[in-house]
Amino acid sequence: MNIDHHTINTLRTLANQCAELEHHAGLEPANLLALLDAFEERDALAAHVELITRTARFLLQGLADDDQWRPNSSTSQIFNALIHDLDKGPATSLVRRDLMQHAEALEEAAGETVPAMHQMANWLRARAADKRQQAEGHQ
Repeated sequence: MNIDHHTINTLRTLANQCAELEHHAGLEPANLLALLDAFEERDALAAHVELITRTARFLLQGLADDDQWRPNSSTSQIFNALIHDLDKGPATSLVRRDLMQHAEALEEAAGETVPAMHQMANWLRARAADKRQQAEGHQ
């Protein structure tokens, strides 16, 4: 393995910085790498969402400018939903997703109760319905 002096110094600096992070923030190198991977994935997803959003807006604008396009009731609903969703931000989508996951977990717990706990199962299902209704409010 042939490594030049500049690369060795860079690696030494990075190793020292990792040691400092571990000492001050309690981050071990493996955890730091996992955190950096998560940041990279987040940034890639954000870029992808921006691309899809831009493309969807171009599509909607193109259709709005096309005198020949006549939507039927089904495509009209789809495009209205798309416009609605484009106006919402990522935080709204995240809240909605989390509420739906919570509702699913409550329903799963209700399904796993023993027959003698039917009141608990009903209560869990009611809470799940509440979570689903909250999620609908975040659409």
